[in-house]
Amino acid sequence: MAIELAQVQETLGDDYTVEREIGRGGMAIVYLARDHRHNRNVAVKVLKEELLGSAHAERFLREIKLEGQLQHPHILPIFDSGSKDGVLFYIMPFVEGENLRARLDREGMLPLEDAVRIGRQIAEALAHAHQSGVVHRDVKPANILLRDGQAVVADFEVNFDGRSDIYALGCVLHEMLGGEPPFTGPTTQSVLAKHLNEPAPSLGVVRPDLPPGIVDLVRRALSKVPADRFRSAEEFSEGLETLG
Repeated sequence: MAIELAQVQETLGDDYTVEREIGRGGMAIVYLARDHRHNRNVAVKVLKEELLGSAHAERFLREIKLEGQLQHPHILPIFDSGSKDGVLFYIMPFVEGENLRARLDREGMLPLEDAVRIGRQIAEALAHAHQSGVVHRDVKPANILLRDGQAVVADFEVNFDGRSDIYALGCVLHEMLGGEPPFTGPTTQSVLAKHLNEPAPSLGVVRPDLPPGIVDLVRRALSKVPADRFRSAEEFSEGLETLG
């Protein structure tokens, strides 16, 4: 049985008014709520009921612990969390605006200045997380929220090589500048095979007006061999700063 909005409301109590569902993924449902104590809108992320007691629940709890320790202007913070009567949740800011996926779907290629600025903000967020032993593992436009023109990264994990985040950020930059991801295909398997076996197309061919510096930066981030990528997200951010 799915968790109903009324159950979430009962769990949170009178300090919040749960208004509606605003998102849904493989593990969790996200609701918009009003925090009356602080007079603000918040997002409430609730683990799906069928995943309680599973490895997914352990991952959800790790996510709460990890994101709770990350304090950075470009990382989505956690305000509160808890569990009651089969409802496992955490509360985070409700970001007014859209995510990067929506903007790319609407606009396609972004101006160079915007792409470099957003890319640098993401890199700074990843550098901060990596210094705390946390990586993201799923850097993609849908997980990058845009608030007043500023990027905010959501959903971190742990125990993975941070250079995978650098590759993923290279993919995001490629799409911001080139209008589509570096690899596309009819199935997830075919795209994964290209990621593993094919060199990424050069942005210099896709968009010849780009400065050579940004083309080389994205090419390096998308290197097949992790050792050939940037040594850290901080180094990646510094490379973007020279272009801004």
